[in-house]
Amino acid sequence: MGNCCSSPAASGHETAKRHPDEQTVEQQPQVQGQQSASMPPLSLAAAGNSNGGMSPVQLSARSMDWYSTVDGGMSDAEDDWQDAMSELSSMDLAVALEDWEEEHQQHDAGIDEAIQVLKAHGHLLPADLQLAAQGDSQAERLAAVVDGTARLHVAAVQSTRVKLERSRSQQLHAALDQPPVRQQLAEAASLCKQGRVLGAAEALQAAADAAGCSVEELAALSSGVVSAVLPAGATLDISRVKQEAQLVEQALEALEDHSGWMVSRNDVLQVYYRHLRGETVHSLKFRAVFDHPLEHLLALAHEFDLIPTWNKFSLAAMIVAEPSLFEAYVYGAQWMLKPFKDMQALLHARGFDLAKEHRCLLVCLDDASLEQLPHGHTPLPPEFAKRKHINFLPGSCLKIRPLPPAPDGTPRTEGSLMIYMDPHIPYIPAFLLNFVLGVLAPYVFNQMKAVLDGSFADPAGEYSRRIAAQPHIYDLARRRMDEYADVLQAEAAVAAPAGEAAAAEKKQRRGRSKRMAPAPAPA
Repeated sequence: MGNCCSSPAASGHETAKRHPDEQTVEQQPQVQGQQSASMPPLSLAAAGNSNGGMSPVQLSARSMDWYSTVDGGMSDAEDDWQDAMSELSSMDLAVALEDWEEEHQQHDAGIDEAIQVLKAHGHLLPADLQLAAQGDSQAERLAAVVDGTARLHVAAVQSTRVKLERSRSQQLHAALDQPPVRQQLAEAASLCKQGRVLGAAEALQAAADAAGCSVEELAALSSGVVSAVLPAGATLDISRVKQEAQLVEQALEALEDHSGWMVSRNDVLQVYYRHLRGETVHSLKFRAVFDHPLEHLLALAHEFDLIPTWNKFSLAAMIVAEPSLFEAYVYGAQWMLKPFKDMQALLHARGFDLAKEHRCLLVCLDDASLEQLPHGHTPLPPEFAKRKHINFLPGSCLKIRPLPPAPDGTPRTEGSLMIYMDPHIPYIPAFLLNFVLGVLAPYVFNQMKAVLDGSFADPAGEYSRRIAAQPHIYDLARRRMDEYADVLQAEAAVAAPAGEAAAAEKKQRRGRSKRMAPAPAPA
């Protein structure tokens, strides 16, 4: 019994159970003999020239399965086979299997050729088998054509795309070396450094036109590529210029559009308010004309740390950092009615010279985080952790525009402030809103007038001393606006009739309102 269980025939029977497709060969010992029964499945498949639809790797795995079922009692031939297999590396085995696959394919090709010879001599297959063979052959050819066409199409599309992208990139790099493109890019960098963002955006558009591309394509170029064609020491962030130019235009448009805003006050000080139900964002606009030159109003804004000297509601005002002439980070805190906490804001201010395009200066304000502050900034006060933080949203801005002087020669300047503020308070009670619009806003306006009429008139005053000490700011602003004084006069002459007509219409409306008012009741 023990010899029977360990005999190759028994092992072959066990293998036949695991691999039914090998049963026919292994159950014919009278034809193949003892050597056939002990031959591994790989040899059987090779001897029959058929892999049963299995890959060489699967056949190799089956060979290993066959050896796992054989225990003891092996012949010398089997021992030699096992020793040879153990000495083969995985790479050698893979090569051997590939060779076998190639021989198998050559055998199939030989059979196909023999069939064609038989057909040539009139030996045809039965009609049903012939039709089936033709169908299989056509299907195989069609599948091969479709597969090859798909691979060709995908490869062609990918190759074309890469070539197009490479070609476009090469075109842009070559275009940057053209003198007109270099000149416009250098002009954009120079204007950007002077805070003239709209002029810089115009120069960028001219550079893109000269290069035969869009500004977006120029912005997609690496900073190193752009810097290589700029003058030494010049820098240009094309994406930032494009973004800031768009922000400036939107802010100027919003300042003049009062649709949807409530008029809270309309005299020497104009106050507008807007709030959408369900939101925590509150929008405010203030506008007034001051009998002072532009640099005086600019000083009120730029010398931010002096605000607590004339505004008793201001708890703190400090310049945290000034990365450049046209950029600053400021911190301010404001006293607030109880039970509300005192409020504070950390702001990023960016100044823009719009003298050529709009005869004004614009300062864009938006929220700043602690992570945005430049290295080495002034530390924030200890109270920063206790006060309630409010956010200033993009679009908030300050506009300062010179006006034609009065008939007696007194300089005049218009100031406009627009704030999109989120105090993170779900419900603003009426008394708080009345305090901001009816008390705080008029108080700040009157204090500004008092400081302008008093401190600025004193050559020894703090504002006067700072203006004199910073000609690179205040003299520059004055010179820039003086360049367009004639244009400003012409614009004012055109606008005057419209303004007079509006004033006359407003006066008539007031007269009609008085006539329609009910008479007072008799005492």
